[in-house]
Amino acid sequence: MDKQQASWLIVRAFGIYLLIQAFFLGVGVLGEVYMYSRLASSLEAQNVYVTAMIRSYRDSMFASLLKFVVFSATGIYFLRGGRFLMRWLQYVPGARTDAGAQTISQNLTEQEARNMSVNERLSAAGLFHEFADAVDRRDISDVERILRQIDLTPEDIQTIIAQMLPTSA
Repeated sequence: MDKQQASWLIVRAFGIYLLIQAFFLGVGVLGEVYMYSRLASSLEAQNVYVTAMIRSYRDSMFASLLKFVVFSATGIYFLRGGRFLMRWLQYVPGARTDAGAQTISQNLTEQEARNMSVNERLSAAGLFHEFADAVDRRDISDVERILRQIDLTPEDIQTIIAQMLPTSA
């Protein structure tokens, strides 16, 4: 499981948790509304004690309703993707973004790069067109430079150059 999949799983799981909490809060709000209506309609509403209880239920009901709205909205946001949060979780501080210094794409692991062909590595690094232009120009030094950027061994580089740019004897 890579970092993006783990982030996706965490965000969705937290969204489900918040929606479950919102459900329980909703049930609690319904109970408080029922109790509030029962107390407010009682004949003894003039009693100071009953009036204080009515205010308490009303305040508790509004607080629970606010939590319900916040939990529901946040849970739905997380379940629908939570783009801002996903970008924040996948942010890598100090990552180089300049294309000139790029080697193999940062999304590739060393194991994946080893299992790729040269063309796949060049495409992943965004160097395929530059490599093709260098081969068309028959610029061996430029071809070598590009192949070093995709982490090939010197022997592999020489083999590729011999195949791509055969020298006539």
